[in-house]
Amino acid sequence: MRRAATVLLALAAACSPEEPARVAVRTPARPPEEPARTLRVTYDHILIAFEGVHEEVRSSLTKEEAGALARSLHQRVKDGIVAWDRAKAEFSDDRMETGQPRGPYTMVNVGVPHAAGEIARLSAARAVGDMVFFLKVGEIGLVEYDPRSSPWGWHIIKRLR
Repeated sequence: MRRAATVLLALAAACSPEEPARVAVRTPARPPEEPARTLRVTYDHILIAFEGVHEEVRSSLTKEEAGALARSLHQRVKDGIVAWDRAKAEFSDDRMETGQPRGPYTMVNVGVPHAAGEIARLSAARAVGDMVFFLKVGEIGLVEYDPRSSPWGWHIIKRLR
């Protein structure tokens, strides 16, 4: 449909008594082959939450402070200024009752049966699942807080496998 409209516009321009506009007609490139589907990934994350974001998360930061900390910490970890383990131990709000940070985690893709202890992609925060499967092994990404797709706060994610 789009191609037909482009061709009609080109023909109309060519038939105009005034000098015709130059119109390039392009056929869409063939989409690249889809890479092999990743079934499971192992990742670690640092959750930066803010006060009142969720009943199960405790934080004394304001929303603005949490966002600034997450962006700054993400960059410092990516640049190698701060070690991952140190940043996670000091800043992550995803903690067990003992106070130790949680993780790493294994997430399985849509339609893949998950074993005990694994997270189904559709049961995770949508933006986290998208980031986990987008990153390459060893890469670090940041998921911004969004009440619908990342409702717990900011997530600094490192793909391990």
